[in-house]
Amino acid sequence: MAQTRITHGQAERVDAAASLFSHTFQDDPAIAYLFLNVSHEERVSFLESYFKRGIKAAVLNDSLITEIDDWKAAAVIVPPGASLEGFSTMLASGMLSVMWRMGISGCWRLLTDVAPQVDAAIKKAFKDQQPRYYYLYAIGTEHQHQRKGLAKAIIKQYQEMAQKDDTPIWLEASNRQSREVYLKLGFQDVEILTFGKGKVSPEGMRQPGGPGVPVWAMIWWPKRHEET
Repeated sequence: MAQTRITHGQAERVDAAASLFSHTFQDDPAIAYLFLNVSHEERVSFLESYFKRGIKAAVLNDSLITEIDDWKAAAVIVPPGASLEGFSTMLASGMLSVMWRMGISGCWRLLTDVAPQVDAAIKKAFKDQQPRYYYLYAIGTEHQHQRKGLAKAIIKQYQEMAQKDDTPIWLEASNRQSREVYLKLGFQDVEILTFGKGKVSPEGMRQPGGPGVPVWAMIWWPKRHEET
């Protein structure tokens, strides 16, 4: 891969990151499942607002927004111990309006299906340890620049940061292609989560009796000193 330029920032980058993610997550099955009560067109039109509020919540908790080669790809990583779910954070970021747009059924899916599965996977990964990890909130590459190693370059920088802090990185991969990328970068499968089992297709669309949306809970562990 040719020489690339990676830069980091915070609040001043929220709009740019939200714009990029609104393109790259248009067909994300996990998001489609959460917004099952709205049409595809409505969901796509709302994505930028959805990400703008989510990224703002992350930045309010000292998260880092990273871009490469003038926004060909970008990512948001949340530091250890940060929570995006506190009421004050949700209020300040505007996330409550996202919950309103999701509707009662969408919030119910989040609180009773998605969140419990993710929490259980985290407990499984850390076993008896106190969970402490960087969280890859989102990463995306503009379609015309995919398969050039841009996302990999960003993740490698995050791994260097996490290695220095001796802290793992947690993520959820919502498609097989991204999972393969993470595996090549040293991430390990923790568990395959299934959102909406019996209700939706793998694409997150309504399908009575459907298999649900597969999501891969994954973790990267830093190398211990004796291994380096």
